[in-house]
Amino acid sequence: MRKHLNPSLVVSFMALFVALSGASYAAIQIPKNSVGTAQLKANSVVGSKVKAGSLMASDFKAGQIPAGAAGTTGATGAQGALGAQGALGATGAQGATGATGQVPVSDPGYEFSSLEVAVTPPPADPTVVLGRSFNLPAAGYWYISMGARFSGACPAGGESCSVAWGLYVDGEPAGSVALNTYRAGEPVTCYPASGSAVLDLAAGSHTVSVGVKQTSGPTATITACADSLTYSVTGPSSAPVLPIRLP
Repeated sequence: MRKHLNPSLVVSFMALFVALSGASYAAIQIPKNSVGTAQLKANSVVGSKVKAGSLMASDFKAGQIPAGAAGTTGATGAQGALGAQGALGATGAQGATGATGQVPVSDPGYEFSSLEVAVTPPPADPTVVLGRSFNLPAAGYWYISMGARFSGACPAGGESCSVAWGLYVDGEPAGSVALNTYRAGEPVTCYPASGSAVLDLAAGSHTVSVGVKQTSGPTATITACADSLTYSVTGPSSAPVLPIRLP
């Protein structure tokens, strides 16, 4: 006997197929935590599938998150403790020599007398000289007084040694000559020598010195004592007269 498919039979088969398919689908379940990066297709996760606020800064690569605006400046911190004193610095270079000082126009401790001055000049070519420079603010007759100390020794076993000293202004002899004698074999240490004169000088720079020269006897040793030079200048006056100390 030959059988043929009729509509009711086809519908029965379809209902049976759907029923069997549903049972199979229910039997297939995805295990928990079994889906990873290997199961995801490229670009399969989009922004709409990400929960807002669920991502952290560490979830992004460096440079992907733009920097925020700079914050306000913080309050100034407290001053730190004073540090230890630093080492002493090296000595600086010596400064330039200062200008020569001005001499007062007059010394209030003196006044000029009417006594004319007669002098015998010292030797013209002293061998030992100690001096310095100074400025005069005005022209006229100026009284100049100067002192220094010299050490001398005359060779033993012979004659005494005679020396002469005096005042020199601008390299020229001035004032009266003074004499001294060094006895043979008896050295003299820092013996005082001085001189004075009244000179007609122009305003401006001048030099003043005390010079010594041996005049007789065997050759003596004569040296100037350091830092022994002193001098004073009084004036000006309209005539070559000596100043006298006021009481």
